[in-house]
Amino acid sequence: MTALRDFQERWADSTSAPLRFLGQGRAEVPAEDYDRKLLASILPGNGVDAVARLGAYRLQYWFRLITLMQKDFPLAGHLLGWEEFNPLAASYLKEHPPTSDLDLLGRDFPTWLGKQDLPALLVESTRVDLAWNLAFGAADLPVPGPEDVDRLAAGEIGIVLQPSVRILSASRNWFPLRISLAEGDAVPAGPPKPRRGTFVVSRTGSVLRAESVEPLLAKVLRGMRNRSWIESLERIVGTHPEAEERVSDWFSLGISLGWWGVVETSHRSG
Repeated sequence: MTALRDFQERWADSTSAPLRFLGQGRAEVPAEDYDRKLLASILPGNGVDAVARLGAYRLQYWFRLITLMQKDFPLAGHLLGWEEFNPLAASYLKEHPPTSDLDLLGRDFPTWLGKQDLPALLVESTRVDLAWNLAFGAADLPVPGPEDVDRLAAGEIGIVLQPSVRILSASRNWFPLRISLAEGDAVPAGPPKPRRGTFVVSRTGSVLRAESVEPLLAKVLRGMRNRSWIESLERIVGTHPEAEERVSDWFSLGISLGWWGVVETSHRSG
């Protein structure tokens, strides 16, 4: 290993080592766990010694990551308060260090939280936050239009869910609170009132929305994870004939909310 490579690895290990949270929004850099060889290679200057220099980088590193986690999981921060959320986020990041793609920083956070001894409501809130984040960052497929009718009838193309569409069941409707927190509005403490349902998160352009859907439509949409609209409908109508009279309304709803995308049939899986 070259001297430069050795220095880079020691630097990365030291700057990414966890902070010590002191409460009341304060944290410190535990200097005793720094690599002594690394400290000896850092020259002091302007009255700042090696420990302080390395500590500044370490604080910046964690400040950046925890700020991103706060932005991505405002519901969890609302339930816990940032003083409790920050050490929890740091513990997660210690086990799931960031890659080059910081947009995926908290992808495993709900699963990780579910393995801790924490309230189910907190875990559910992070699932809602994650669905919102993934919907915002998803790609877009072409949307169906009148010009596609003949190709649809010929089976050359199929209607599928847009990648931004996320379907989840929850014990309450978190989304008005999620939107208010993102906009910086004043909100009451605690979670929303219980109201179990299935919700569809979607994005049109840069606008995110969430819609409560009836159970049969939820079944159709979940079936579209690896099937087209027609294939999923056929399965549902086969076991729930009453769904047939709802098909037109469901399709129109999907058009108005931007749920549907168009793909070549050869590009679909399943």
